[in-house]
Amino acid sequence: MQVFISLGHNNAFNFINDHGKIRLSAYRDQGAVSGSDTEFKYSSKIAKEIQKLWKIPGVDLKIVPEKLNLQDRIKYINANSFNDDICIELHMDSATPAALGCSTWYLSASKYAEDKAKVFQMEYTKVTGLKWRWVHGDLSNRLTRLAIVRDTRPLAFLLEMGFISNENDRNLVWTKAASGIYSAIQKIL
Repeated sequence: MQVFISLGHNNAFNFINDHGKIRLSAYRDQGAVSGSDTEFKYSSKIAKEIQKLWKIPGVDLKIVPEKLNLQDRIKYINANSFNDDICIELHMDSATPAALGCSTWYLSASKYAEDKAKVFQMEYTKVTGLKWRWVHGDLSNRLTRLAIVRDTRPLAFLLEMGFISNENDRNLVWTKAASGIYSAIQKIL
């Protein structure tokens, strides 16, 4: 069995694809930003810390290469996974400084995925002390679907680790997210 940790943003230059035509404009996908902190910075650090903690017998950890865009992350995961594997994609939310907490997205209409997401979220909040916001099916997302959850072969979750726009959440994510995710993964295996 394998667990894939994917970074929601890749810090690489991404070129805009406009109906099959690549435009010359490009953007660096660092995700949400708060001052000098970026979503990519947090996700990258947390993934490396999980790798240091990893000692689950019979379960291999795979960190999806950082420089891959969403489509290439999905291709990488699908090419290297089996149906019984799990994928966790790391993100941070952003809103007003008063917004706080974490949430987990799962494959809509799958009771199995919903139950696993609830167990994952419960353990993550217990270890980190972050506020439980909710677990949601991917089809209720403002984007109408979450490709990392819907298009990967293994069971996948998108974790909003906390709010980058909230100083307390940033501190909890920086210091406790890796151990929270590690513990939560063990609970859902």
